[in-house]
Amino acid sequence: MTCFYITQTATCHIRLIHHSPYSSFLGVVYMYKVEINGDLHNICGRIKEIDPGYYVMFDGLRKRFEVHHRGQRGNTLCVVLPYDRLDARTVVHVRRTRAERMREVVAEMDRENARREREARAGILKKMKKQSE
Repeated sequence: MTCFYITQTATCHIRLIHHSPYSSFLGVVYMYKVEINGDLHNICGRIKEIDPGYYVMFDGLRKRFEVHHRGQRGNTLCVVLPYDRLDARTVVHVRRTRAERMREVVAEMDRENARREREARAGILKKMKKQSE
């Protein structure tokens, strides 16, 4: 069973791209992705200003927003958004995770990992010191 339909809400104009059932242990689950063409705060338009090839999808199965790029071959997924709604944080997140900034993003991740490692070591040393007293 495959069906396509168009739906509209007060804050978003969405178009169902793919809707097909597949079986799971719980019975039939419907998997689909919805392309979001417009929204109340024009987040989709602001993302397209960053790169005209970007478009926003809502994954109904995973209940998450995703940003895809039309120019990518194969898998078009660029970034999964960690937010439950489209707002200004979305635009900032897309800018931060662009491929052109990959070196900066990796360096930022390395700094964060090093900071967490130092904090963990300090916590372990404190516990060891307490136990030895």
